[in-house]
Amino acid sequence: MNPCIVQSYINEKHFATCRGDGLLAATPTGSTGYNLSAMGPMVSPGLRAINFTPISMNVPLSFRPLVLPSHDVTIRLEILDARRGLKEECHDETLTNGHEVGIAAFDSVRSIPLVRNDVVTVRESPVSIVTFMRESALSDWIDHINKRANFNPPNI
Repeated sequence: MNPCIVQSYINEKHFATCRGDGLLAATPTGSTGYNLSAMGPMVSPGLRAINFTPISMNVPLSFRPLVLPSHDVTIRLEILDARRGLKEECHDETLTNGHEVGIAAFDSVRSIPLVRNDVVTVRESPVSIVTFMRESALSDWIDHINKRANFNPPNI
C-alpha cells in the first residue's frame, strides 16, 4: 500500500500533516500491543487517555507519539491522498477520487475503506462502561509488562 497523507487536528486546531503508513488512536487498554509495535508508549489501563501514534512516517522525527486526555480531546483526521501528494499536488483526479486510498481499522476486527476527503473523528464516548478492577491492578500490569517484555532479566 502507498503511504497515506492525513491532516490531523486536535480540538479543531491543526496539528500535523502526516505522510506515512497510518495513524493509530488507541485507548490505554489497546495501547500495549498495537501502540508498542508502532513505537508508541505503554499507558496504564487506569488512565483516561487516547494514544495518538504515527505508523512509519516518512519523516520519523516530524511527529512523535502523544498521550492526550480522552475526556478533553477530539481528534479529527482528514484523508488527503495516498498516491502522489497533497491535494494541490495531485494532478490526475482519477487516481484518488472515489477510489480507496486507505482503511480505518477497528481493533483489526472491522475495517472501513477510506477515500480522498473522508474524515475520521476520534473522541471518548459520552457513555461509559462500568468496570471493576482489583486494587492491585497497576501492580499486576507492571508485573505483566516486566514478565512479557523481559525488562528486568534476573541475571544482569
